Amino acid sequence: MKIKDRGILNVMQKISNDEWSFYFLHDLGLDQQGEVALWLSNLTKQDDTVLDMSPDDIMEKACVALLFDEKTDKVIASASMMKPQLNSFRQYLGEIGSMFTLEDYQNQGCASYLVHKIDEWAKAQPKINGAYAFLNTKSPRSFVVNGYDGEILKDGEVLNAAEIVPAYAFNLCRTVCRNRRAIHLMDLELQKKDLNLSIEAFNSQG
Repeated sequence: MKIKDRGILNVMQKISNDEWSFYFLHDLGLDQQGEVALWLSNLTKQDDTVLDMSPDDIMEKACVALLFDEKTDKVIASASMMKPQLNSFRQYLGEIGSMFTLEDYQNQGCASYLVHKIDEWAKAQPKINGAYAFLNTKSPRSFVVNGYDGEILKDGEVLNAAEIVPAYAFNLCRTVCRNRRAIHLMDLELQKKDLNLSIEAFNSQG
């Protein structure tokens, strides 16, 4: 699939030019993993728009994606996926969140790129059926990444994509945002074969 997002393309160019580098936390050495986890933990405690996380909380994430500045060898942006949870259709979906970008590197596509990389990683995991992310309007850095899917076709029935998400995610988001209207669903990817088959069957009837 050809990437059209300008932010993602910008980050790809910077990586190609050896200005920035990308890593998953689990691919780093153990000492560096610990350093990054501690740094991210401290960052969550400085930002009242996200839940505080301990270094252990971060290490227990299903996936943590990182961008480094090659000049400073420091993390400039991060995003992570929580351990996937079952939804009402018995699919395991992982929530992408805890997105941070240092101020000097914002508005350059970091978050979009990291969500893209986590989404790619999730698609390759046989035990993960999909990935999704929320926008929190409480945050001054709200943004949309990778487009928006408001509706899903399942078994010939059009559903709001929110119906696919595990219930715990909405409860958590309402707790953090304290505003039901602050919840927006974006980029929900479903991989279940019977969903694809049902869509094909539905289309063939039209």
